[in-house]
Amino acid sequence: MILNALDFWVVKNITGRLLVNLRWWSEIDEMGEENWIYESDDGKKPVGKTDSFVFWTALYAYPMTWGFFMLMDIFGFKILWTNLCIICFTLSFTNAQGYYYCQKDQRTKLQEFIGDKAQGYMPYIISQFASGGGSVAGSMLNMASSSITSRIFGGGTS
Repeated sequence: MILNALDFWVVKNITGRLLVNLRWWSEIDEMGEENWIYESDDGKKPVGKTDSFVFWTALYAYPMTWGFFMLMDIFGFKILWTNLCIICFTLSFTNAQGYYYCQKDQRTKLQEFIGDKAQGYMPYIISQFASGGGSVAGSMLNMASSSITSRIFGGGTS
């Protein structure tokens, strides 16, 4: 039981933040209401594909495993072990639910980021069409490559 509580805390507070840049918590406001807060990174720190795969697979497999153990204990009439499985299932399911909602927040932020970037490039694209100078794709490629090289080699701002 203590190890499962420790696992809950480590997954919630450490591995979620380090592996997938997500975190969640709950707060009690002045009115006594519980508010769940879901937070995702703004995309500055890249998430590794292997880290992400291992995190999400383990996060969703863990409650299913405890659910399976719980069913086996129910059918075996092991009441005390069933209680332990219920507690472990609840903790692991709460983590999975929290990160699932964080992931929704991450998708929303990514869509907003893409929309902002598209709106930023739109005047440039329209001016290229209006001037009739060169291909728009070639101009955008040159602009993107100069932006990337300036970030890598530190020349100027983009």
